This record gives sequence, structure tokens and C-alpha cells, in this order.
Amino acid sequence: MSLHDPVPSAEGLVRPDPPGLPALMASAANPGQPALSVLVVDDDEDIVLNLAEGLELSGHAVLTAHSAAQARAVMAGRDDIGVVITDIRMPGEDGLKLAQQIMTGRPDEAAIEVVVITGHATV
Repeated sequence: MSLHDPVPSAEGLVRPDPPGLPALMASAANPGQPALSVLVVDDDEDIVLNLAEGLELSGHAVLTAHSAAQARAVMAGRDDIGVVITDIRMPGEDGLKLAQQIMTGRPDEAAIEVVVITGHATV
């Protein structure tokens, strides 16, 4: 079982919180502390704009990129990114490789949550 697999409870299946989620929630709950940002990565500009707008309307600080290379450039030297939402299929380097690079070698206290999305029915 992995950290993100549902676990049985009296109420049914419950997913444990991912390691970076408490820090993201704490930053949102404590206005005096710097908020963690969400990075949206997709080669489709409309998807990026729609996701960014929805997240901003929900109170999140949002950064955007249109490729894995652009995402790495945005992330360079930043420690305020708590979540990356990336498309799986992008020209050149795909979102799965980007996710692997983001998660490799990070200690739990510096964890970045990665959400992968796709508009394709099969991957």
C-alpha cells in the first residue's frame, strides 16, 4: 500500500493527507505566513488560463508554465510552490517525467504535491 492509497475506516475508505498538504493548508489558514503557490503546467493555453482563474478565485496564488522546461525555470530558486498541476501529455517532455523530477530527492518537509491531469481518454 502506498501513502496515497485509501485506507478502511468506520465511515468507508479514507485517503490520508499527502505530506505537503498540511503545509499548504497551514499557509492558507495563517495570513501572516507566506502562502504556498500552485504551478499550473499545460501546453494548452486555454487549460492553463481556466485552471489558473479557478484557483485564483479560490484564493490561491498561481504561477503558470506551458512546458516542462518552462516549469523547471519557474521553480528554480523558489521555495513557495506547494502544488504542481501538470498535463501528462505535452510536446517534448511529458508531465510524468516532470513529476518524477520534482519529487526526486526532496525530503518530506520540502515535499511538493504533484497532480497529473489529461484530456485524453487513454494514457
